Amino acid sequence: MRSIQYALCLSVLLASVQGQQVGSLDLTQPLQPAEPAEKQGESNLPEGCKTLSGGRIADGWVEPEDHQLREIEVSMISLSEAKPPEGSELQAEVRLRNIGKQSIQIPWSKDPRVKAEGQDPNHITWEAATFEVFLRRKHGNDVRVENSSEWVYGSRFSAGSLLTLQPGEWITAKVKFTLDAEYLYHAGELGEGESQFIVEWHQVSRSWNVKNCGVWNAYFQYDHFYEQTNLPLTVQITRKVSANINKPNE
Repeated sequence: MRSIQYALCLSVLLASVQGQQVGSLDLTQPLQPAEPAEKQGESNLPEGCKTLSGGRIADGWVEPEDHQLREIEVSMISLSEAKPPEGSELQAEVRLRNIGKQSIQIPWSKDPRVKAEGQDPNHITWEAATFEVFLRRKHGNDVRVENSSEWVYGSRFSAGSLLTLQPGEWITAKVKFTLDAEYLYHAGELGEGESQFIVEWHQVSRSWNVKNCGVWNAYFQYDHFYEQTNLPLTVQITRKVSANINKPNE
């Protein structure tokens, strides 16, 4: 009996150390389009304002109060094609794991309407995040590829839109992207042969405010909040197939 109790205690201990998955989302398909939170504010003009002027922008960084970076591990754990041709649209499963000693809180709703829920439409704050995919080549810099995944959103005013990850816990998401460079792309630029996909978690804190009939936008990046470990997935990039190859006679 004692040996059985010992085995049960050991299994519970291992489970607590290893953590568990606490969430999963499909970010390849959008929800029903909703009016952006900023547009909702514009449709409810403050008293005395016939229109909104503006564009004043503030930016900066979010940092932990204890100045200890939160450690996360981000990886691509599966890919729709093992040998994707350049220019192809791909789907992948990615994972974000809390590998630090403190809990973290991330936005985790596909519904953009949570940004304004429960708030004054002219004074809105929310969190947003996405997974960004990079191709790491043997020669040259990492190339960010074209991301077509949905963002996730969260707000402390919208119950359930923020997710807390305890140490050892993780989430997964289904994402999609095109194997083309996002900027200044030329066919053949990515090159054939062995490369690696790297996934990064990009989170931002946003606010949208109306003051004296002017709009104030604020963007605060989480670049100084997380210390990311980005595990690579090795793939074989193949030649981009020409649209004229094997084209049937008309």
